Amino acid sequence: MKVIFIALLIIVILYAFRILATRVFFDRKASWIDSSMVSIMIPKGLAAAVLAGLPVQYGLENGKDIQDITYMVILLSIFATSVMVPLIQGTPLGRVFKVLFDKKIVDHKPQKEIKSA
Repeated sequence: MKVIFIALLIIVILYAFRILATRVFFDRKASWIDSSMVSIMIPKGLAAAVLAGLPVQYGLENGKDIQDITYMVILLSIFATSVMVPLIQGTPLGRVFKVLFDKKIVDHKPQKEIKSA
């Protein structure tokens, strides 16, 4: 249970940083749907899966925990992505992403007052 909790915490942190990175670095002309997809599509870690076995092979004290947490992060992030992608449009999750990435909302500038003569 501890492994699952740690893995979920890592996944939440990864998605939060991915959303922030998308807002900062992704093309401002992209639609909110494209920006949402980019923020959801976290690389899944083939290299991490391969390297996670090294601490066990080297006999490190917590090597098995490192391996288990790494595998759980990969598994749960794949599951989270596969659930979130179809929910981007027309759901409460989609509305959250629209607020995060819609340029009409994000880049809104107040209109100038029209002075009457």
